[in-house]
Amino acid sequence: YRGYKVMPYSVACSTPLSNFEAGLNYKDVPDPAIMVTFPIKGDPDRAELLAWTTTPWTLPSNLCLCVNADFDYVRARDPGTNKVIVAAQCRLESIPGAVPKKAKKGGKGKESGGGGDKGGWEVLSTCKGADLVGLEYEPLFPYYAHRVGKSFRVVADGYVTADAGTGVVHCAPAFGEDDNRVCYEQKIVDKGE
Repeated sequence: YRGYKVMPYSVACSTPLSNFEAGLNYKDVPDPAIMVTFPIKGDPDRAELLAWTTTPWTLPSNLCLCVNADFDYVRARDPGTNKVIVAAQCRLESIPGAVPKKAKKGGKGKESGGGGDKGGWEVLSTCKGADLVGLEYEPLFPYYAHRVGKSFRVVADGYVTADAGTGVVHCAPAFGEDDNRVCYEQKIVDKGE
């Protein structure tokens, strides 16, 4: 059959590489991971979806955000900044400042969280990931602004796991197999686009 697949590409050799070839350089390299917020359109609390990615260089190609339909998600407010985020409840502890730090041994030192000495974030509400599907958000970059209506919305897929990140995955279909599959299945991109 004829189809499309996301593959590593060697600019030096001018040829695609197999995943096996791309992984054979035997170098341990750090993966830079960042958390990025995407403002939800028309949200009364000005809430933002909090996504985690180990491929920040793909953010200009973001076309959708993916959640797990079965996970519980929270709207949480940082008491220090009043900012409201949406993330998976099971990953809240991984978000810097969301949970108060324990006091130092011997009772000395202040407890702190996202709001300085006020403690952790206030959980405003919870919902299932399925309830987030269809929400639209503001794109980070204007490169694909012409795709508003087709892109920049929340979708759901089972590949979003609870072992890392925030439970919200940024999808750039040209850079990952799952991203490409999800964007194709959700009709965000057409094959060959």
